[in-house]
Amino acid sequence: MADKLTVKLRLIVLHPPSEDGAIFGLQDQSGALRAGSAVTEGLAFDCTLNAVEMDDGSANFTGDFAHGTLKDRFMYASTADPAHPGEWVRRIKVPLRGITWAQVEAAVRDDQRLTGRVDGRRSALVSMLGKGWEIA
Repeated sequence: MADKLTVKLRLIVLHPPSEDGAIFGLQDQSGALRAGSAVTEGLAFDCTLNAVEMDDGSANFTGDFAHGTLKDRFMYASTADPAHPGEWVRRIKVPLRGITWAQVEAAVRDDQRLTGRVDGRRSALVSMLGKGWEIA
């Protein structure tokens, strides 16, 4: 069995959505939203995920904030209307597939986190900004 590591991630959402009365957060598997914290660039969401090395050198992620299939893992930054539980106003699908096992190992070894940025004005599957997920 492959080693499992727990890695810290920080997702920064630039230009976070601000629909009137809506709640924006990092969506866990139960549909609950974790609030972000204000940073200079927008909102930051911190979480941890479990990672296992795949044969191709990529990392497979599991945990409360990992969604999708083995070949297509992602996180959701979602906007919900409290008046309509379970209905999403908008969801940003943040890909995890660009993260390598070497990045996971380095982040864990150095007690760092992987940080990625997305544009909150987008929805559906988004591209990572800058160089993608980086150790910070």
